[in-house]
Amino acid sequence: MFNASIGGRLLLPKPSAAVCNGKTYDAQACTIAKMQWINSTWRGDQLGAMQNHNWENSSCSISTNNTACNQGSVPVYGVRAASPEHVQETVRFATANNLRLVIKSTGHDYLGRSTAAGSLLLWLHQMKTMTLIPRYSSCSGETISNAARIDAGVQWGEAYRWLNEYNLTAIGGASATVGVAGGYLQGGGHSPLSRAGVQWGEVYRWLNEYNLTAIGGASATVGVAGGYLQGGGHSPLSRWKGLAADQVLEYDVVTADGQRQTVNVCNNGDLFWALNGGGGGTYAIVLSVVLKTFPTPSVAVATYEITAPNTDRYRKLVEDCIRFVSTVIDAGWSGYFNLVDMKFSGIFHVPNGNLVAVTDALTEFATRNPDLDFGKTSFFSFSSFYDYFMFALEPSNPTGFNVLLSSRLIPETTVRNLPEKVADAFFKARGQSGNGSILLGHIVAGGQVSHISNTNNSVNPGWRTALLHMVYSQGWLDTTPEDIQEFLATEVTRRATILDELSTDSQLSCYSNEADPNEVNWQKNFFGSQAIYNQLKAIKDRYDPLGLFVCKHCVGSDDWTSDLNCVQWGEAYRWLNEYNLTAIGGASATVGVAGGYVQGGGHSPLSRWKGLAADQVLEYDVVTADGQRQTVNVCNNGDLFWALNGGGGGTYAIVLSVVLKTFPTPSVAVATYEITAPNTARYRKLVEDCIRFVSTVIDAGWSGYFSMADMVFRGIFHVPNGDLAAVTNALREFAARNPDLDFGKTLFFSFSSFYDYFMFALEPSNPTGFNVLLSSRLIPETTVRNLPEKVADAFFKARGQSGNGSVLLGHIVAGGQVSHISNTNNSVNPGWRTALLHMVYSQGWLDTTPEDIQQFLATEVTRRATILDELSTNSQLSCYTNEADPNEVNWQTNFFGSQAIYNQLKAIKDKYDPLGLFVCKNCVGSDDWTSDLNYSPIRHLIADLEQTREQLDDEQQAKSELQKTITKLTPEVQQWRARFESEGVARSAEFKEAK
Repeated sequence: MFNASIGGRLLLPKPSAAVCNGKTYDAQACTIAKMQWINSTWRGDQLGAMQNHNWENSSCSISTNNTACNQGSVPVYGVRAASPEHVQETVRFATANNLRLVIKSTGHDYLGRSTAAGSLLLWLHQMKTMTLIPRYSSCSGETISNAARIDAGVQWGEAYRWLNEYNLTAIGGASATVGVAGGYLQGGGHSPLSRAGVQWGEVYRWLNEYNLTAIGGASATVGVAGGYLQGGGHSPLSRWKGLAADQVLEYDVVTADGQRQTVNVCNNGDLFWALNGGGGGTYAIVLSVVLKTFPTPSVAVATYEITAPNTDRYRKLVEDCIRFVSTVIDAGWSGYFNLVDMKFSGIFHVPNGNLVAVTDALTEFATRNPDLDFGKTSFFSFSSFYDYFMFALEPSNPTGFNVLLSSRLIPETTVRNLPEKVADAFFKARGQSGNGSILLGHIVAGGQVSHISNTNNSVNPGWRTALLHMVYSQGWLDTTPEDIQEFLATEVTRRATILDELSTDSQLSCYSNEADPNEVNWQKNFFGSQAIYNQLKAIKDRYDPLGLFVCKHCVGSDDWTSDLNCVQWGEAYRWLNEYNLTAIGGASATVGVAGGYVQGGGHSPLSRWKGLAADQVLEYDVVTADGQRQTVNVCNNGDLFWALNGGGGGTYAIVLSVVLKTFPTPSVAVATYEITAPNTARYRKLVEDCIRFVSTVIDAGWSGYFSMADMVFRGIFHVPNGDLAAVTNALREFAARNPDLDFGKTLFFSFSSFYDYFMFALEPSNPTGFNVLLSSRLIPETTVRNLPEKVADAFFKARGQSGNGSVLLGHIVAGGQVSHISNTNNSVNPGWRTALLHMVYSQGWLDTTPEDIQQFLATEVTRRATILDELSTNSQLSCYTNEADPNEVNWQTNFFGSQAIYNQLKAIKDKYDPLGLFVCKNCVGSDDWTSDLNYSPIRHLIADLEQTREQLDDEQQAKSELQKTITKLTPEVQQWRARFESEGVARSAEFKEAK
């Protein structure tokens, strides 16, 4: 078992507020959670917690007991890894079982990349070894003093403290809870061997013991070896020594194949380049990192808060501050500031700086602005970076809030040469305390960051020309209405666009670790250019070809849907629309593209135009029951290709992907209508008139959907590349012939693309979450055209009743091109090739409906289908398997067209899945099983026969081996026999002579 292979370290994560909600309520644990809610160290120690609560679950509140509290975005299982072997086993298990794997050290991630709904969480927080290497010999022959190897669980606060004991530092983050070896460095990182669970607070503390430090985060709980480094990693010390990613000497990683690898400039150099700035969570799992360290500097510090009396003076203050920054950065100043309301506040620090010089410069600035309030200005001197970090930086990093960020890198030339323009943009983008927003400025670029090339790292080139990193931060309460939250999210995006005007060229740049999750051009803006992104993507594909490591806005995630799950038609339509293309797909956005829809045949709003979805398939990529990956098309595994195209989903193989035809998107002419009759007799006549009307317009390419319930006949017609005037005239003429009917809700539209039509008219009509049963029948085109009275009678009898939650639905999705395609390469029910209408009776019920009533309604679903059976032109009834009655009696023939077709599909099923691994209700082969699909007499008989055959084979093998032994020993036995006989004769003679 997997859990045994990792030493019983499989856990069940819960949202951090779950202990205060619903069935998981625990009074004592809830009290602790409320006390520790904004404590980043506590949050880092919780398996299911993220540093920002909005990436967990909006239904679980720390302040309100909500019975609806659910798992949300928190993974369903987690592995508390304590060794590289645990990591390797987890990677192999996730790969073998096609699980989504997410990687977390402390959950300090503003894009929510450390968590995902329905996933397996690999938690590296326990991996906290730190080792100082007095003389590190790099693979290139360089010897580096006091390098540090840090595990992935170490945080920067720990690293700084440890380095300080050696009078060293490292370039790390400004948060103690940022992981050292994670996305901070891999995003660029603002250096010790650090394993994946180590946080910067731990590293700083450890290094401090050696009077050392590293270039790390400004928050103690940022993991050292994770996303911080891999995102590049800006640091309070980055202007002094470069970004965190500039300090990396080596990684120890586990790649997607479960192999442990050493990664540096000599070994797997392309992966080393990608890990150093190309973003975390996507190329490999970092176990530990080797970083440069430095003797810890003393730090001269000034804190300030300046208040302006009005907006005009505040605008002038912002410009004055920009000019002031431009004058002091050459003296090594760094720091942080924020703009909110009428306040400009922050902190300046100068590594190895002169406190008197800092004091004089800021005092002089205050003297030049006597009308402003400088009342909270203070000056400090610290003997080590770790002391400064713990006193001034770490206390300013509370967590546990809901927050979204957007960011931009501001070029140094713009700051120096265009202070008015910079001030205008900052003034417009400033925050408001009343709505929980703030504009943050990080003076962490320029200096040494600008003097280091990207030879050995993939840091966004925008860092090399920037001086300021600006972040707009927006928070909100759990009780904030959803529409307000959506507005605030758009504001986060909009404020970044205000800063875009400060870019010196067409390429915008931002810091991927503190970016907007809704950033539109994230590939370019996060990584610097499309060319760099493409290079990173090629490396990703080399080391993780199956996409095991996937996270939002990480390299390679654009191969996936927005929720990083299977592709759904809504997403496919949207993506294709960007290329002015469309595909023949479902009428609901959440129908999966490559699953049961296409394998069941797949009718579409566009099927009369181009055929069924199964008619568009060119190739499948599948995993068969023996665990083998197969390419399936007309040339390879042709019988399986035939079966997958219409023979029903979930039974032959697992489809990983599908190749489909696409088409230039059509414009669409549309008419919606709702017609009400005054009584049943007139309604019966209306139904017949509508049937006759459909027969007259289908040759003009009309398709659509209608419904019948009570006295109302409503629906929608659409015509790909149709003439709106023709549609309008035809329907108005029909209305004119029926003046006694109410056509009050008839509307006409024209859409330039199918996607626009789909999103406006089709998708909004697909609510879900109800209890429902369906039954369906395919109605032959000859019957509809030639016997409209008979069709109307059947539809009238089978119509729905709104009072009991039933409706009769008509889909004008057959005929046209569907009738002109043969079943040579697919197993679509032949009834589709002769049909015009697909009719569905739908019955819903409430959870509170008594069971006997539910049973009666289920029999009604079956009975209504039998009313439509009289419309079949031969003895073979046909229905659509994906929208059929689960209680259909003759499902083998009705679902698939005939017993002969079913038998052919069954033979293919037995060929590719002989032991029945893939079984589902009313799927091919399920008739070998009991009705609850828990036992298969035939499969058990096959298994018993197989076991008997193996036993017989074993016995035959034993007999054969025995015969070989006898044959081999026979000459030797004969020799011994002859020897005994000869010796016996001689001894007998001797005996006689002696006697």
